[in-house]
Amino acid sequence: MSEAAVRQILEGFLAEALGAGAADAELKSVELPGPIRIPAGPYTARVIPPVDRPLLGRVRLGLEFTVEDRPVKSVWVTADIGVYGAVVVATRAVARGDTLAAADLTTERRDLSQTGRGVLTETIAAAGRIARAPLVPYTPVRRDQLDLPADVHRGDVVLLVAERGPLRITAPGEAREDGTRGQQVHVLNRVSRKDLVGHVVDGSTVAVDF
Repeated sequence: MSEAAVRQILEGFLAEALGAGAADAELKSVELPGPIRIPAGPYTARVIPPVDRPLLGRVRLGLEFTVEDRPVKSVWVTADIGVYGAVVVATRAVARGDTLAAADLTTERRDLSQTGRGVLTETIAAAGRIARAPLVPYTPVRRDQLDLPADVHRGDVVLLVAERGPLRITAPGEAREDGTRGQQVHVLNRVSRKDLVGHVVDGSTVAVDF
């Protein structure tokens, strides 16, 4: 059996497995373990996909051949599968700490098997965020390279709120570090002068425990 025949089998499998997404997929290469010989006659081939990873990048696939309803050959082949889609890239060099504007971002069609994990696919997911590290122009932007803008900044005067059931206690406080909504931050109770840990509620309020 030729490599071209194996490629045809795998392309048919990808078209069925990926459905509408097959239009964005490409079987870039196929590596065979050696010559694949099966008895003459009409045959069927079943592709066995991996159970623990997506059909993306270099993937080992099983092939089971049957001739006249009789299993005759099982082999493993390595396929390099490209899946193409939109990824977010910066249109300029972005320094650490810069806030990204919509004009700083665009999308480009890339092979997702080459971009790594956590790459953003929509510019709205990056606009308004702050770069945690320098961003190289037209390099895919990952989620872990960005931070939300802080709602509370170090040194801000905030209202400390402690609630338990119907009881609600408040005190003036001071943020010891920057924090976004829902994030844990250290604060100073300006009355007791004690350092506390709380969660940012909004730009002026931090919830603390009793």
